[in-house]
Amino acid sequence: MAKCERHFKGDFKQFLKIMEDGILAKSISATCEDGSDYENSGVLCAIRVYERYSAIGGNRVSLSITLIGKGEELVFICYYFRWKPSCIF
Repeated sequence: MAKCERHFKGDFKQFLKIMEDGILAKSISATCEDGSDYENSGVLCAIRVYERYSAIGGNRVSLSITLIGKGEELVFICYYFRWKPSCIF
């Protein structure tokens, strides 16, 4: 599993749209499995979980993204991992 965390300034909704569109455009088998949005006292939070099948590796690749923002302050957290469906059962 790999983790990436970045703090930066930007527009929450614009960055979220660019990120969502970019992830789905990069792979023919990528899908958004689930997501959740939350807002409280000016703090925005969006969570997305993506998955794609890797035919070459014979495994699945999962990407979990959390975007948190207040004003122009943004925090982006991403977890990426691979797993073989056969090892689950």
